Amino acid sequence: MSEFTSGFLMERIHMGKVAKYAQSRSVMKELNHKWIVYLTEGDNDAGIMDMSHEYPVMYFDHEEDHGWGYRIYDHGKIIASLRINYELEEGLLWEMAQERYPEGDLIEIVYNQAGDELREEIKNNFDELILQSFAEANIGSFAVFGFTHEHLETLNATLTPSEVRSGSNIFQIVNTFKSVLQLEEMSWINYDHVVEDANYDLMLTDSRHPTWIQWLEYKGEASSGN
Repeated sequence: MSEFTSGFLMERIHMGKVAKYAQSRSVMKELNHKWIVYLTEGDNDAGIMDMSHEYPVMYFDHEEDHGWGYRIYDHGKIIASLRINYELEEGLLWEMAQERYPEGDLIEIVYNQAGDELREEIKNNFDELILQSFAEANIGSFAVFGFTHEHLETLNATLTPSEVRSGSNIFQIVNTFKSVLQLEEMSWINYDHVVEDANYDLMLTDSRHPTWIQWLEYKGEASSGN
């Protein structure tokens, strides 16, 4: 089985504020000393923009065989986003075939001369397509989570169109990304998996719920929710 990971990440110092915007039956899990992960059914981002007015939030997902990406929410806006698609060429091929030949048999088109012509067109424009995918990457935005200039330099050297274009290390880029951002534990984590295994610290329903208050007091974080 291939890994599927997804969730909203915020710095641990903000854990006392999460319940204020939490959806019913969303869950929270401490990832490590730096991060907590907030999980919702279907990765529903209701409330995330409101959260981001108080503290920045990052959405991260990783489908091992298909690709990975992130979005950073801050002050009610998405200030950065990137999607690295391991199947970009194949996906574009099918999209273009459907667009160019809406009435045709796509399988027949893709695997015949018309498909070869589309593949050649994609190949000739592939560099530009990759550049477009990095248009909103905004690596500097990771500074909102307290990362230093050195961290950002490492990310800038790793998350580049040329690294993706070469393809030689494309599956390793996500590991470097996670290492720099202290996200190594963000693996095999998603709402369904975590809830099924009851592998969470708290299911959020109401910030006034006694369990929530007791848990914050136990963690010594109650003051951060004021």
